[in-house]
Amino acid sequence: MIVLNQCYTTTTTTTTMLPYSLRILGNLLVPLVVCRQREQLSNNSTNIFLINLSIADLLVLVVCTPTVLIELHSNPEIWMLGEFMSM
Repeated sequence: MIVLNQCYTTTTTTTTMLPYSLRILGNLLVPLVVCRQREQLSNNSTNIFLINLSIADLLVLVVCTPTVLIELHSNPEIWMLGEFMSM
């Protein structure tokens, strides 16, 4: 049972990290591309919306995904992130 649990944890971590890395890279590139194309594209509401959406998704990635991975690798009875992250 322990080997199966460890295999599950390793597989889940590996399959979570690849999309996690790609989402971070993609969300970092969106504001860079929009800001570099400022000459060609006017500073319209669509561009501002895309940048805000990208930043919001980055914040969700930075806050939520690590907590899921920490919960996966710790005992379910113990919250390892402190009282601040439990709110």
